[in-house]
Amino acid sequence: MQAFRLRSDTMAVQNGVEGRSVAVMMAAGAKVRTPESIDFRLPPALSTTIQVEWEGRIVRMFLVDLIERGEELEAGSASA
Repeated sequence: MQAFRLRSDTMAVQNGVEGRSVAVMMAAGAKVRTPESIDFRLPPALSTTIQVEWEGRIVRMFLVDLIERGEELEAGSASA
């Protein structure tokens, strides 16, 4: 599991009522955690999304947004 802090506001999508997706805005400074490690060796496709935990919710965001707008946190400060 990896933790990141967002450097700028970033859009994500949360599953809403009746299976509908709802766009949510995560503010700059928000902390997110990924369930699996991210391999930064190859650039992701622009359409690749990743599941993250944010404020106790599970949301999906574009991996490229996380890479470009997030900074990885040290293991000791991983509480999102």
